[in-house]
Amino acid sequence: MSKLDLNALRVFVNVVENGSFSGAARALRMPSSNVSRQISHWRKLQLRLIQRSTRHMHLTDAGQAFF
Repeated sequence: MSKLDLNALRVFVNVVENGSFSGAARALRMPSSNVSRQISHWRKLQLRLIQRSTRHMHLTDAGQAFF
């Protein structure tokens, strides 16, 4: 079982609050690729919290409950 990564949690909250990966990256002063990598942590835990397309991002039901 993987451990809860508090940095991944911080990134997730910033993505939700900023409404985008790039907005979270700016707020956290980190590259967008690092934001994506941190969000991928949740997939390792079998959790899909964010549904993403090329133009839109929204929280899944699990993501809303988790947030």
